[in-house]
Amino acid sequence: MGVIFFLSTLPDAETPFRYTIPDKILHGTEYFILAFFIYMAFQRATSFRFITTFLITVVWVALYGLSDEFHQLHVPTRNFDLWDLFADVTGAVILLISMYLLPRIGKRSKKLYLLLTDRDIQAYL
Repeated sequence: MGVIFFLSTLPDAETPFRYTIPDKILHGTEYFILAFFIYMAFQRATSFRFITTFLITVVWVALYGLSDEFHQLHVPTRNFDLWDLFADVTGAVILLISMYLLPRIGKRSKKLYLLLTDRDIQAYL
């Protein structure tokens, strides 16, 4: 969240990769990564079902994305853009759909999913 906030404080022209990667792809990628960390925190620290963790993660990302867009109203050359917020939430949803499908598409992916989400990580080391 700190990295996203820092990148949002930069004037538009100084944003890394601004002219090589489309803006919405950058937003989706940033929030895909944020959603991964939020999802993992809840998967490892709680016994919530997937749908509960899914909803918490999407709401968290959406609220942070909204606060980021409001923050950009106060940064020169930046503005509030609902399409950026849509890209943020889309990045989170893509991550969560991937995490839902990962244990269901094969033995190797199921092992990877268990490695990522198991609270007892020492069993795999």
